[in-house]
Amino acid sequence: MSAFAVVKRNYRAFMAVGGGFLAFADAIAAWPENGGLVVGEPTHRGGNALICQFARYGIGKTTVEDVSRTAGVSRATLYRHFGSKDGLAAEYLDLRGERNAAYFDSEVKRRASSPRERILTAFDMLRELVEEPDYRGCAFINATVEMASPDHEIVKIAHRYKEAGRQRFAEIAAE
Repeated sequence: MSAFAVVKRNYRAFMAVGGGFLAFADAIAAWPENGGLVVGEPTHRGGNALICQFARYGIGKTTVEDVSRTAGVSRATLYRHFGSKDGLAAEYLDLRGERNAAYFDSEVKRRASSPRERILTAFDMLRELVEEPDYRGCAFINATVEMASPDHEIVKIAHRYKEAGRQRFAEIAAE
């Protein structure tokens, strides 16, 4: 039995040990037996089904069926965990925001030691990001633009992460 089949078969056990649904989706998407659906090599770029679909096609064009197919789980499982497509989109933004922040913080620490180097590194990282061939714009700005109402929960989540990013830059600049 393949590792993919073992994890898929033992989904409940995986959740019981604290793996979390998105970690489960990461594990499912990582095996070539799942159609080779590994998009974006490092974890911070989004190796799981949720990030792959929403980042590539946007929130509006991504369906629950798309995420279901990529993750190798049923739509019912997704609805049970997230409640709706908006719940999936909110989780996508939260996951993206958390991964971006963790990657940014660790890379700035790794690459730079002085305050001057840290601010230059922060801008270098932004340049590197936008120069990637598959870059499709800021996930948070894209999400905000896709929502019809500025009061939508997705917009609020996106604004929270954009503000956190601005705060990170302000802290580095203030050093």
